[in-house]
Amino acid sequence: MPRLGSPIGPFFVALFGGVLMMSNGIVTFIVATPSLYPGSGAWVGVVGSGTAGILTGIVVVLLAGLLAVDSSRPSSVGLAIIAFSLVSYLGGGGFFLGLILGVAGGIWTLYLLPSGEGRGAAVENPELPRAPDRQCPHCGRAYSGMAAQCPFCGTPALTAA
Repeated sequence: MPRLGSPIGPFFVALFGGVLMMSNGIVTFIVATPSLYPGSGAWVGVVGSGTAGILTGIVVVLLAGLLAVDSSRPSSVGLAIIAFSLVSYLGGGGFFLGLILGVAGGIWTLYLLPSGEGRGAAVENPELPRAPDRQCPHCGRAYSGMAAQCPFCGTPALTAA
């Protein structure tokens, strides 16, 4: 499967998922907490659920922002988005749509190329020795020493005796 280069799509999907996770935590606090007795088991569960929703949403939003600012490590950011989106299930998962969008944005992020790779220019490996350039005796142009013939005029490369 081809890898994509732009992080804009996964950024918006993960961002929207994180916002839904945070809003689910906030709604949990606003709706459920006032009707419960503070200190009771149900109150502690609601507070824990709301806190989990808000915190996981914040982390997913920050990871989406990191992806937009610096896309040099999309695989690790994508895995973190997926992990925190799955943890958001404890806080309601952003009405479960946030969980789905967070996981989708994280998976989409895994298919991104790190910034600077695959953008047209070949990346040379500095560990490998590079053959010296040759000059064609027929047309005079320089070409790679690995070529068997001149790529411009087709003259066979001269080999050292």
